[in-house]
Amino acid sequence: MGGVGWRGRHELIIHPVYGPAIRLASVVTPQPITRTQPLNQSCGGCHACEDACKFLKHKDKLDNYREQCRRYLNYLGLEDEVCGKCIKACVRDGVYAASFNL
Repeated sequence: MGGVGWRGRHELIIHPVYGPAIRLASVVTPQPITRTQPLNQSCGGCHACEDACKFLKHKDKLDNYREQCRRYLNYLGLEDEVCGKCIKACVRDGVYAASFNL
C-alpha cells in the first residue's frame, strides 16, 4: 500500500526495478513523509517461485507452508531464515537479477 512494490506469490515484496532484492527497515524521522499511491502491478503469469519451491507450489493445500519451509531449513542445517530458492527464481527484470548466487 506504500507504493514500494507488490506482494509476490512467495509473499515477498517485489520492487518494480530491484525485484525481490530489497529489505525494509524502520525509519524514524521528524520530517513528514509523502504518501504515495499503491502500485497496480503483479507477478502476472509468472510462477517461477512456485516452480522452484515445492512448499510454495502447494501452499494452498498446506496448513502452514511457512512452518514447512522452516523445518526444511532446519533439515538442511541452514542458519538463515530462507533457503533462497524462491528469491533466486524471482528474477523479474530487476537490476540485481544476475547477482544472485544461491
